[in-house]
Amino acid sequence: MTTFTYIYSNNCPPCRLVTPVIDTFLTMESYDLEKVEYSDYIKTHPNNNLSTPALIDNETNKVYSGELAPLAQLSITHPKLLNKNLPEYLKEILTNNEKKVDK
Repeated sequence: MTTFTYIYSNNCPPCRLVTPVIDTFLTMESYDLEKVEYSDYIKTHPNNNLSTPALIDNETNKVYSGELAPLAQLSITHPKLLNKNLPEYLKEILTNNEKKVDK
């Protein structure tokens, strides 16, 4: 089973909107999810400059941050579309290796 680490910030309005949808999707798809607040993540990974929200595939060490950036914008401008389209979008980026971004 794939395990993901989800990096978010409590001070990030898009994170607050996207987090519940990501959490629900990964649970429904039977992924294990560890959620880590950005300030806690930076304490243990000081050289890793991630933007939030970010997902890290713990098996491959692939980081999905840039792929989530449009979701952050969408969460602000069209929150209803976010809830409708996010699960499909997440499935696409998590299963399409070409969209994975190296750390």
